[in-house]
Amino acid sequence: MRAMIPMQISGRPTSQFLLIVLALFGMACPVEAQLPTSQVEEVFPAGGAVNSAVEVTIAGKNLDETNRLWFSHPGITSKQKLSELSPFDENPRPVENAFLVTIGATVPAGRYEVRSHGKYGLSNPRTFMVGSVVDVLEVEPNGGNEVPAWSEVDGEDGKKVLTNPASELSLPTTVNGKSDSAADVDWYRFEGKANDRLLINGFAKRIDSQISLQMTLCKADGSVVADSRIGARNDPLIDVVLPTNDIYFLKVHDALFRSGTGFYYRLMIGTRPHLDFIFPPAGEPGTNDQYTVYGCNLPGGIRTNLQVDGHWLEKADVRIAVPANSADQLVFSSLLEPHQGGMDGFEFRLGTGNEQSNALLMTVASAPIVLESGSNDLAESPQKLVPPCEVTGQFYPLRDADWFSFDAKKDETWILDVISHRLGVATDASLLIQRVSVDDQGETKVTDIQYIDDVSEANTANRSGRHEFDYRSSDPTYLFTAPEDGTYRVLLRDGHSSVKTDPRLVYRFAIRRPLPDFRLVAVPGNSSGSMLLRRGGRTTIRLFAFRNDGYNGEIQVSCSGLPSGVTTEPVTIGPGNTMGTLILTTSDNAPPATTNLTVKATAVIDGKAVTRNA
Repeated sequence: MRAMIPMQISGRPTSQFLLIVLALFGMACPVEAQLPTSQVEEVFPAGGAVNSAVEVTIAGKNLDETNRLWFSHPGITSKQKLSELSPFDENPRPVENAFLVTIGATVPAGRYEVRSHGKYGLSNPRTFMVGSVVDVLEVEPNGGNEVPAWSEVDGEDGKKVLTNPASELSLPTTVNGKSDSAADVDWYRFEGKANDRLLINGFAKRIDSQISLQMTLCKADGSVVADSRIGARNDPLIDVVLPTNDIYFLKVHDALFRSGTGFYYRLMIGTRPHLDFIFPPAGEPGTNDQYTVYGCNLPGGIRTNLQVDGHWLEKADVRIAVPANSADQLVFSSLLEPHQGGMDGFEFRLGTGNEQSNALLMTVASAPIVLESGSNDLAESPQKLVPPCEVTGQFYPLRDADWFSFDAKKDETWILDVISHRLGVATDASLLIQRVSVDDQGETKVTDIQYIDDVSEANTANRSGRHEFDYRSSDPTYLFTAPEDGTYRVLLRDGHSSVKTDPRLVYRFAIRRPLPDFRLVAVPGNSSGSMLLRRGGRTTIRLFAFRNDGYNGEIQVSCSGLPSGVTTEPVTIGPGNTMGTLILTTSDNAPPATTNLTVKATAVIDGKAVTRNA
């Protein structure tokens, strides 16, 4: 989300900080000459429930004298864990890298950042999840390759025991586990009800873990009920209708049976609502219209004929209020990719409390919304549009082709903008523009004007050799000037829908007057993601401008909220450029501080000053 950037000034002066900067750009220098920086590689557990307290441990490098954790939400606080008082201690001692984290009752469920604070300053960020159901920890021992089975001999309490242990769960729940030994396999067991649609959502990549999580759901006789498939952000998901009332066993492990620091996971298990997509995927500012959400376990949901990987989707109608001031707002607590940084949008969840769904990004339309008709698959029967408008549609079913037409006067200028990949959808759309005319003999003549597919050379240049914030998008956008009075025809297609049927492949297609504007993203210049300054040192903030509808003017960028002893000069992202750098410098006597920075940008567009928050 667009927010403030945390940074810290360390009270440890150095004249060697530039050696670190130079090393990042590939210059040779001795490792001994580089000053250490704190690096958190694991936070466990990587989350907790709303209105709870959880004991958290961290692991990584250069975590000396770490005394607190810093969270991106003020409602999440930490205190260092203290050891029990021994006969030889006057006071309890701090337990190294262990903290009691308190999650306030008003903290919304979502994804937040956590950093450590210690001798070497503020660390890189790691993900900390806040959930709406009870969080539990994996209980060892719970390993073994075979499905746990009940023994033939009763245990001491008169009940049969498991030949292999399995952590017992009560649903719904969120489980925190880790692969901490060679070939580690974790087993869990729980009671399931027949005909319940159970979702087991695995979190690994989404919480910065190195584990390649695999999940298998079994019955006690060893029969496999379901294997995990690829879900959101390539994390695993099990979506299954339970066949019987029974005890079920869940097997969890790394795909290559790796283990160690950084191999941790979270499992969300239950029958709460799950959203796959919203249609339309955008709304006009200041409206409170009706939308349809698709997924499973939806309150009042109706089964549809749509499927995702062989699983039926339900639908439910909801009203969503789009804020009137939603321009230049991007508020989302889940994961966004760099190419989504120029979007305007907000978060939508269905339900409350234990029945709260996952979050989806709801975006903001730039023109009145028109629904795709569904009967526009042929060039001879395009859907007639009256610009300005925004069509919302789907690249569905298999090999779907959507044709549209509109009338334009000679030299009229329109922006034709397809928005799908930027919605977080795995699409690769193409755009064909044609002129349709009738010759003197009454014959229809079709002339191709422009075809756009793949990433343009201009967008490729945006990468500029850097890998940490590649914000290229596969969405085609075209500044169209009508060569003659007449009718123009547009074809939209998608490469992914040509090989797979997926109703989640939604899109927005805008035909609007050019609205020159921009958005700005600020990223720590340090590749570790930390913002650390030492006395007498420097650091950078990388700036990335999303230029909309042909805006090519200067963008003035400044930084506020700087602590005492830190200075920076405003910078200008010049015409034709999309990147810039803010340089922050500390004096030799700057006092230690931890603070939030605010980065703002100003440009003059059509004679008016426009300010945007990074």
